Amino acid sequence: MKKDVILAPSLLAADFSKVGEQLQQIKDGGAAYIHLDVMDGLFVPNISFGTPVIKSLRACTDLFFDVHLMIDRPERYISDYVGAGAQLITFHYEATEDPRAVLEQIRAAGVKAAISVKPGTPVEVLKELLPLCDMVLIMTVEPGFGGQKFMADQLEKVRKLGADQLLTAHDYHPSGLVSFGRDQVHRRLDSCIDALRRLADAIRANPEAFPYLTPEDIHTVESYFDEPKQEGHADMEETLALLGVRPEA
Repeated sequence: MKKDVILAPSLLAADFSKVGEQLQQIKDGGAAYIHLDVMDGLFVPNISFGTPVIKSLRACTDLFFDVHLMIDRPERYISDYVGAGAQLITFHYEATEDPRAVLEQIRAAGVKAAISVKPGTPVEVLKELLPLCDMVLIMTVEPGFGGQKFMADQLEKVRKLGADQLLTAHDYHPSGLVSFGRDQVHRRLDSCIDALRRLADAIRANPEAFPYLTPEDIHTVESYFDEPKQEGHADMEETLALLGVRPEA
């Protein structure tokens, strides 16, 4: 069965002086979601944006709004983010005293509910919460900063969820996020490779949407998926590195 892979570029990678144009570019390039990283300066050191920005974006795109709340006590603001246009809300297990209540609050508001764990938190803490989750977000970097080194050891959490709970890898963010959805049909970690394949197709179709990639970079990404594989083609490590993913040696 063909796997559905959802690309969700992060708004943090956008040029905010032309964000409307870039939202259309990523949609044309194959993205279905836009990942909105909200940081409060408390739960994480950095501050990004909040409901006014999200509400203004809602008026100019029909992309699915995947809102990732890296904020302290997220239960205080769920209704605000739903009102701004969030369609899926992810919060951190570590950010609240009652994660079950927050999941219930999000679901009661009529949007999809997701939970995330930081690298130092064992994924087993989520076991009793999974029936309330539409998605689980596995952090493979510490939340709050871009450009960090990929923590390959976090993929063990992915394996545990996939094997033990039949959660499904449906989304891979080269910035360092791996997420899992309960309602997808595929159940194997190789969907990460499928995501890269789809990204390569998006680059082919709309290379101007990836201004940070040089022509040589684009050739490297494309060549990995050319069949049959020939001498001189990129290996997966090189392809991942171009997308900002650098596994541990």
